[in-house]
Amino acid sequence: MISFVSTLFMMAAGIGPVAPSDSVSRLHVPPDVRVELIASEPDIVDPVAVAFDEYGRMFVVENRGYPEDASNAGTIALLTDDNDDGIYTRKSTFYAGLNFPNGVMPWNGGIIVTDAPHVLFLKDSTGDGIADVRKVMLDGFSLGGSTQLRVSHPTLGLDNWIHFSNGLSGGDVKAASDSDPISMGLYDLRYDPFTGKLETVGGRAQFGLTFDNLGHKFVCSNRNHIQHVVLSPHDLARNPALTFSATAFDIPDHGAAAEVFPLTGAPTTAYAHAGTFTAACGLTIYRGSSLPQTYRGNAFVCEPTGNLVHRDVLEPSGSTFVAKRARQDVEFIASEDEWFRPVFLTNGPSGALYLCDMYRGTIEHPTYLPGEVAAVTDFKAGKDRGRIYRITGEDGHRTPLPTQVDTDSLISQLANEDSWTRDTAHQLLLERRDESATSKLRERLKSDAPVLARVHALSLLNGLGAIEDRDLLVAMDDNEPALREVAVRFARIAAPRSDGLAKAIQTLAHDSSAHVRFEAALALGDSPSPESVDRLADIMLASPGDTWTEAAVLSGVNGFMSQFAKGFLDTSGDVAPGANTAYAIGSMLSRGLPADELSELVPILLERESPIGTHWRMSILNGALSTSSHGSRAPIDGLKTNRSEQFAQQLAALVETASQWAVDVNRSSGERLGAIELLGSAPFDESVDTLTQLLTPVTQAPVQAKAIRSLFRGRDGRAAPLVLAQDRWNAFTGQSRDAALSGLFSLPDGVHQLLGALESDAAPPWTVPAQYRRRLIAHADAALQARAKAVFGKAPQQNRMKVYETLRPVLELTGDSVKGGVVFENTCASCHRFRETGHEVGPDLTGIGSQSSDSILLHILVPNWLKLPGYESYIVETDALEDFVGIIVAESEVNLTLRAAYGIENTIPRSSITSMKLMALSMMPGELEQTMSEQELRDLIAFLKREPAK
Repeated sequence: MISFVSTLFMMAAGIGPVAPSDSVSRLHVPPDVRVELIASEPDIVDPVAVAFDEYGRMFVVENRGYPEDASNAGTIALLTDDNDDGIYTRKSTFYAGLNFPNGVMPWNGGIIVTDAPHVLFLKDSTGDGIADVRKVMLDGFSLGGSTQLRVSHPTLGLDNWIHFSNGLSGGDVKAASDSDPISMGLYDLRYDPFTGKLETVGGRAQFGLTFDNLGHKFVCSNRNHIQHVVLSPHDLARNPALTFSATAFDIPDHGAAAEVFPLTGAPTTAYAHAGTFTAACGLTIYRGSSLPQTYRGNAFVCEPTGNLVHRDVLEPSGSTFVAKRARQDVEFIASEDEWFRPVFLTNGPSGALYLCDMYRGTIEHPTYLPGEVAAVTDFKAGKDRGRIYRITGEDGHRTPLPTQVDTDSLISQLANEDSWTRDTAHQLLLERRDESATSKLRERLKSDAPVLARVHALSLLNGLGAIEDRDLLVAMDDNEPALREVAVRFARIAAPRSDGLAKAIQTLAHDSSAHVRFEAALALGDSPSPESVDRLADIMLASPGDTWTEAAVLSGVNGFMSQFAKGFLDTSGDVAPGANTAYAIGSMLSRGLPADELSELVPILLERESPIGTHWRMSILNGALSTSSHGSRAPIDGLKTNRSEQFAQQLAALVETASQWAVDVNRSSGERLGAIELLGSAPFDESVDTLTQLLTPVTQAPVQAKAIRSLFRGRDGRAAPLVLAQDRWNAFTGQSRDAALSGLFSLPDGVHQLLGALESDAAPPWTVPAQYRRRLIAHADAALQARAKAVFGKAPQQNRMKVYETLRPVLELTGDSVKGGVVFENTCASCHRFRETGHEVGPDLTGIGSQSSDSILLHILVPNWLKLPGYESYIVETDALEDFVGIIVAESEVNLTLRAAYGIENTIPRSSITSMKLMALSMMPGELEQTMSEQELRDLIAFLKREPAK
């Protein structure tokens, strides 16, 4: 087994390090960029984060113990540039004896350092360059599964709170001034250093957290190199009926787990990660003044495994952004040196971008290496090295350090084009809390100063506790949308709001900027009223297709849902809202209104004279029925109770139209799927014939699977024999069979009927994937459990490694990559993505081609050999006797979202969950080889390796 694996994970292919003096020459950068080495070993070792105080001194976090040396080897180095030539030559050890430190931020004459389980405040009170004050600021952060998965990135936000990343570990955290801990869960954290208050905030950063000039937050994790944090968990919690639980959005147009372009071999520990982001970290929005204008506002992120730094250009897109590659197939920085390990980026003095190079032979953590490989890997190579680079424009232009730090000078520096200068002035003004600054900041806000100077002035007025309605009204009436946006954000904290402020926010519901409208939606939803709810309807109509604005709006209509739904249609005019919007509204109404109120409202909505069309009516009706269970009658029949005969006829006409659309191949897929879903809410006898027509091989898999789910919607036992009929079952593709199995498990006697089909050989045992098989074998009913064990005892139960050894000769066959693409679509695309094909439930396989054919065969045949973090699957059971299987992709305080095969997502109210269990084994079938011939298996490998077509 180790014969081929050892070549995948070995340290830098045995290539040795290069001297610091030669390192820059190995870096490939754009012609208008200059990279300078400003510090290196032996002055610094293992740098993972840097920050600069107002004097330009550099504090370097040295994580000397990485990956597993817990002897408190971590230190904070203090480097000084004595002659202002940009080279840091004088060093002192500011603090030693830390565990695995990974983040630093200057604060109040000292520094804040993240070193889980603590966040520490360290200060030199004597001026000797060595900290003599140590205080625990925050405590209770979890230590995680590995030393790299911990709280990090202390960052002062425009909201004047200090933000921290989750690190994927979280914790039950408390401040020194507060005895009550707060659970981070799957969110990041922010801390008010003046009040001691803690709050969870949206996003779940691993090692990378940054803000743009207007306070938009961006984070990254290993595979997701840039996400915009759009919403807060507190926003979503305002409306428990909202079926939306995400807070962050992958914004690259080139996707998560995007392809990267290293100049080295860039070996990875994860078979599916090769050639793609596998260790994205250190995300930073460049906001300096030294690089050319085209780089400002761009996102930069490190990929240490690939020995490179990636650059994206950010552009507004509705309420969020889109990130586009700056250069196709070429990275911002790529090194020929396999020891180059960039891990951290930040804006700093001189208007430059600063880069930490941990410089290691092996950067991977032992936790993510097979035990046999970890045992022979040298994780210490490079532990005595480390480099820091400054990145500027080709002319090396450096913005001078400010020399005056009195209040007037600091306020003037808020207009500086360089972000580090502005941010440092902002922080010093915030720390000093000089009352004389208030009037001067208010004057600056009203002046014709650059917009970012006015943004900082407004933020500081808020941070100093001096913000007034008049300040907010001035800013909300400004010509600059950036200032209006920030003003609405700060207006959210004004409670109670004056009439003038409330009206100004309502006016901004019609703003020309999508970002301003988004902030207005959040503000209006904090204290909904009849007037604000009407403006929320206006905002949603002005942002068609913007999922995040839709979520912001719907989160704020709790208590006024009926009014909102009717007002939304009344104000739509000649605009036909999208079907997805209709479904979202209907689903919210279904969850949030009593049954009698819902049954009164639906006829009103369906009879509106708006140009909504039949598809829209079907969609809102489907949403309104989405949480209904059949019980003794179909959900559609339940709506007819005490309603007019005219409404009953309207429903009957919709069902009849749905029957026609469902089988009409000329209809769009959206129309057909909506029609099929509606049939699932109709009485079984009225829908069964149409739905059964779709259970033939000529029907596309998504349509067929939807039809199967609709057959089982009412939990009518008559659906089971329809799907278990031998000619149908054996013709189903994976997506349809998965829908059928899910349906069978939802029926009281569905498992009995499934086992009967298996026992009679009408259904082959291999057609039942591993996750369903395990549930049958572990069934609570002992008799069913015995039958399942007997049935699956007929199937080959070989040791998976023996299967792998037996099938290794297929590698000697000649593969056909074109035919292999068909195999991938039929067998793998339900849970894996390869470029533009498939669904991301399991790992993205786009980069797997760089692995050996032997390696790929192993992972196909032995899926549990290596389980990757983040792809753990769960079984969730609800009080409606439903169960769902999938990976957690989002959650809020009230909802949990699971993604299952074929990318199907289910949002489950937490209040309905009766049990939740982690699946011990991979969701990937354990006998995949039985679904294809040996030649098809070889063709699949040819496709994944992108072998030339015959």
